[in-house]
Amino acid sequence: MMLNRNYFLASAIGCLVSLVIISCASTPSGPDQALLDSLNEVLARAEGARKRVNDFGGPEFFGAETAAAEGQYQSAAKIDTNGDLEEAMARYTQAAAAFEKIFEKTLPLYAKVWWDELTEARNEAIDLGIVELAYDRFVLAAEAAEAAYALYEKADLRSANQGAGDYYAARDAARQAMYRFKVLDWLAEAHKFREEIKFYNIGQDDSENSAIAQELFDAAAVSYDAGNIGGALDASGKSLQKYDLILNAGMQSRALEQKAVAEEARRSAVSVKADKAVKNEFAVAGDVFDLADSSLRKERYYDAFKLYFQAESAFTATAAAVEEKRLKAEEAMRLAAEKVTASEILARNAELVLQGSVQ
Repeated sequence: MMLNRNYFLASAIGCLVSLVIISCASTPSGPDQALLDSLNEVLARAEGARKRVNDFGGPEFFGAETAAAEGQYQSAAKIDTNGDLEEAMARYTQAAAAFEKIFEKTLPLYAKVWWDELTEARNEAIDLGIVELAYDRFVLAAEAAEAAYALYEKADLRSANQGAGDYYAARDAARQAMYRFKVLDWLAEAHKFREEIKFYNIGQDDSENSAIAQELFDAAAVSYDAGNIGGALDASGKSLQKYDLILNAGMQSRALEQKAVAEEARRSAVSVKADKAVKNEFAVAGDVFDLADSSLRKERYYDAFKLYFQAESAFTATAAAVEEKRLKAEEAMRLAAEKVTASEILARNAELVLQGSVQ
């Protein structure tokens, strides 16, 4: 989860406060030791609550309230500890209470964010075909996500500020589950690229990278199964990069060929006036073609190839739509003509009947 957890630099001031307190304790004429102990206790409480708020995204969810609590903390830290220690204690107590209140409101939101991200990662893995490719590994990732959420649900909000250990455990477990899904996403995509390389019969001239990509792919699977998710994440990402490199380089000529095909489809569509008859659909096809051109300029040849293919299909569909409209119009005209002919026949018969009656 990529929430900002900037920890304000003023924590150094808190450390300075602690040093001064220790110094005062060794001075015979210094403040009462019991008062110093109380100050240390409330300082630790404030620092702990402050850290939890920043660790769990408080500034993102409740920016104004977090800033206000930080102001209270900073004002307490600036007080001369050889002076009004009771005032410092009061301000640290206020800051601690403010941070604790924010923390209790932040946690459910924080949990929802990472649970939504886990769900999205899970669905992406399914869409990439990981269930068919590596069902057992997918189950492990899904179970890890459920376990992380169970840790959150088990914790008691009412005692959140006394420990929060369960929440840190839930956060760490969620990260591991996310990494598991990310490994599966990358493995599934790498497998897809590998199959594309085989299908288009490319990469023969880059056997070294092909071998490295396969070794990394296998290493990622082994690391994942062994519970080394960090190693699996690194290897799967590198494997995907290698396969992407091979596929992209091999698709350059095919992208140019497909562009020519798409251009011909566009000309055919224009020849039947698709740009006028189905203006919106033709514009959409043009947008896809422009995206393909952009990918080609960026040397993203595989992406360009796919987009040119889509553009070809879209232009062809516009031409077909015009033809369908033409056929419908002709059919309508034919039916109308038949109705006119039928009416003429009826009118003629009626005229003959009337003529016979007169005679």
